[in-house]
Amino acid sequence: GPKLSEEIFLEDAGAWMPLHGVCLRKDGADPRTPEMKIWKKMPKVFHCTDRRWRGPRGGLWAELDWSKHPVGWVLIEGAPKELKIEGPLLRPTEL
Repeated sequence: GPKLSEEIFLEDAGAWMPLHGVCLRKDGADPRTPEMKIWKKMPKVFHCTDRRWRGPRGGLWAELDWSKHPVGWVLIEGAPKELKIEGPLLRPTEL
């Protein structure tokens, strides 16, 4: 399959805030891992790099800033249907 570097695209780096009190993350440097977790003790603000990845079901993932969070990715929009959340999970914040 294609290399991860071919699937990554760039947007602005920045900070994001949860909109719904629920957040999904993937642990590790590669967002293609299928396993995602609900982030229970989530921070009030997520610091993300400029790297994005769109999953096979259309979810938009942002890479977490490793200097502030564990290595991983956080879902910005496109929650699984069972969460019953339409639209984005996070919104950009002005720090």
